[in-house]
Amino acid sequence: MRLRGSLIRILLVGIVLWFAISLRADRLYQPDFFTDEAESTTNAFGILEHGLPVDHYHGLPIFESPLTQTWPEHPEYEFRETVYSRQGVGLAHGWIPLYAIAASLRLGDVQPVVPSQPPRVLRSGAEIRRISFLARLPSLCFGLLFAVLLYIAGRTLFDHAVGSVAALLAALASSIVAITSQARYYSATLAFATLAALALWCFVRRPRLRSAIFLGLAFAILFFTHLSACLVSSALAVSCLPSVMRKRHGLRLAFVAGLVFALPAGCWVVRFGLLDGLGWTPMALSSLRLEDLLRTSSQAWGWTAFLGGHLLVVTGLCVARRQIGLRRYRRLFAHSFLARWVAVSVISVFAHPLVSLFWGRVFWTLIPPAILIVAAAIVAVAPGRNKWGGLSPLMLALALLLVSDGGNLFFRADVGRNAEVLQVVDSLRDRKFEAGTRFYANNHHTLGVYTGLPVQALAPVRKSFLESYPGPIVYIEYDPLAFFVNTTWIVLKSRSLGLSPSTAEAVNWTRLLENEIPRRRIQDLGAVTDTPEAIPAHLEPLVAAFFEMRRERVVELASSFGPVFHGQPARNLFLVYFYRFVDPESRLGVNLNLRGRLEGARATIISPRWVVYSCPALDRGKGARESQDMEETDDGGSP
Repeated sequence: MRLRGSLIRILLVGIVLWFAISLRADRLYQPDFFTDEAESTTNAFGILEHGLPVDHYHGLPIFESPLTQTWPEHPEYEFRETVYSRQGVGLAHGWIPLYAIAASLRLGDVQPVVPSQPPRVLRSGAEIRRISFLARLPSLCFGLLFAVLLYIAGRTLFDHAVGSVAALLAALASSIVAITSQARYYSATLAFATLAALALWCFVRRPRLRSAIFLGLAFAILFFTHLSACLVSSALAVSCLPSVMRKRHGLRLAFVAGLVFALPAGCWVVRFGLLDGLGWTPMALSSLRLEDLLRTSSQAWGWTAFLGGHLLVVTGLCVARRQIGLRRYRRLFAHSFLARWVAVSVISVFAHPLVSLFWGRVFWTLIPPAILIVAAAIVAVAPGRNKWGGLSPLMLALALLLVSDGGNLFFRADVGRNAEVLQVVDSLRDRKFEAGTRFYANNHHTLGVYTGLPVQALAPVRKSFLESYPGPIVYIEYDPLAFFVNTTWIVLKSRSLGLSPSTAEAVNWTRLLENEIPRRRIQDLGAVTDTPEAIPAHLEPLVAAFFEMRRERVVELASSFGPVFHGQPARNLFLVYFYRFVDPESRLGVNLNLRGRLEGARATIISPRWVVYSCPALDRGKGARESQDMEETDDGGSP
C-alpha cells in the first residue's frame, strides 16, 4: 500500500510538472512583448554588448520611469533618466534576472543589432519570435524553482502535505503562470523571496554558523534580484530578531549573516552609485494615504481582509494553545511567521518608489506567504487527509483551482494582449526611410527590440528640438486604453436607441466605431489619414454612447493601474505615466511636444490601438509649399 501511494505521488508530480511547463511554454513564443518585457530585454542586450546593463541602446539614452529631473544642459532632451547611476549603469532592476535573460539570448545566438543608415527594420518575424521565447525562458525556470522552494518551505514550516499543495498551487494557478512566463524579474523575485524566507525560518529555529551563512547568501541573492523584495525580507528579519536574541549565540550569528549579506551588497552600492538618484525618486510615503490605497484598489481590500482573517486565526491559536495540543501549537509559530511576512509586505507599500507604484507590482510580493497560508488551510480541512497516501489535500486543491480559477488546466495564453505590434513592424518593414529619419514612440522599448530601429521615447524630447529638426520624423503612437468593441453590445445598444441592425450591419458598425478612436486622435493632432471614413449621421447617438462607455472604461482602467495615475488626465497612458510629476495637462493635447510636426502629417491606422504618423522633412515641406504657390501664380491665381 505504501509503495502504491509513492508511485501515485510520483505519477502525480510528473503530470503536474508537465502541465506547469506546457502552460508556460504556450506563452513563451507569442511575439507580443509589452513595454516592461521589452525594457528588460533592452537591458539584456546592453549586457551582451557592454557587459553591464548600460543607460543607452542603439546610441540613444534609455528612458524607463516617470520624468523627475531636468537636463538643462542637453540640447535635445529636456529630462534625464534617474534610474541609472552617474556611471551610466542601471540600478532600478536587479541584475540576476537581466543577466539570466542575456545568457538565454546568447545561448540562442541572438545578438544586438546596429541600426542601419538609411534606417530599416532589421529583425525578421522568425527572429522576433525567437527573441520573445529566449527572453521569457529564464522566467519559466525561475517559476519552476519557485514551486520547488514553496514545497520545501511548506514542508519545513508545516509538513509534506502543505508543501505539496503549495507547490501545486504555484505550478498551476493561472495568475502565477502569467507572472512566471514574462521576460521580467517577477518570477525570479518570487523564487528568491521564498528562498530568503526559508533561510530566515531555518536560522530562527536553529541558529548555527551554517544557517547564518545560508541566510546571508539568500539575502544577497534577493538583493541582486529585487531591491524592494529585499527590503520586505529585511523587515521580516528585524521582526524575528527578538526570538534570535533569546537563543545561544543568536545575536553573534545574526551579525555573521548580516556581514555575509552586506559585503557583496555594500561593494555593489558603492561601486555603481546606488544612492545617486534617491533624491530624485519620490517615495509612496510622501503622498500615498491609506484611504487612497483602499479606495482605489479592490486588491488592497482583498489583501487587507486576508491579513485580518489570518491574524484572527493566529490569535485564536495563541489563546487556545493549551487545548490544541503540542503539534498544532508548533504550527502556531509557523502561522505567526507567515502573518508577519504578510504584514511587512503590506506596510512596505509606503516605502515603495511612487514612480512605479502599480497594484500588480505591489501585491504580488504577498504571493508566497499567501500560497503557504492557503495550502495549510486546504490541508486542515481536507477530508481523510491521512488516508489514500495523503492525496486528499491535493485533490481538493485541484478542485479549487478548477472552480475558482476558471478551469486553470485549460488555461491558454492571451495572444491578443499586444498582438497588433507585429502588424506595426510589418508596416515599418514595407517602408523606405531617408537617412536621418528620427523615430519616436510612446511604447518605444517594444518597437526598438522588435525592429532594430533607433526608436526613442517621445516624452523627454524638447519641443524646440522637434520643431527645428530638419529631417523626417516617424511617430508610432500606441493607445493601450483603446479596446475592441463587442458586436453584441452594438446590437443591444442599437436596439435601445431605436436602431435595428442586421448581422452584417452590426459587424460594419463595430469596425466603424473601433476605427473612430484613432480617427479622432488623428483629427485632434492635426494630421490627415489616407482612409477617412465618416460615420453616417443616424449613428451619432450610438457613437455618443460608445464614447461615453469608453470614457468610463478609461477612468476605470487607469485607476486600476495604481496611484501613479491618481488624479491625472486619462488620455495617453504612456505619456501621462512619463509626465506624472511634471504637469501632464500642460504637455498633452495642443501642448504636445510633437504637435507642430504632426500638423498635416500623414497618419496610417494599423488598429484601434496603433497609428503611425509620417512627418516630412522641414525643407521638403517648405519646398512643396513654394512649388504649390508658383503653380497657383502661373494659373492666374493669387499666391
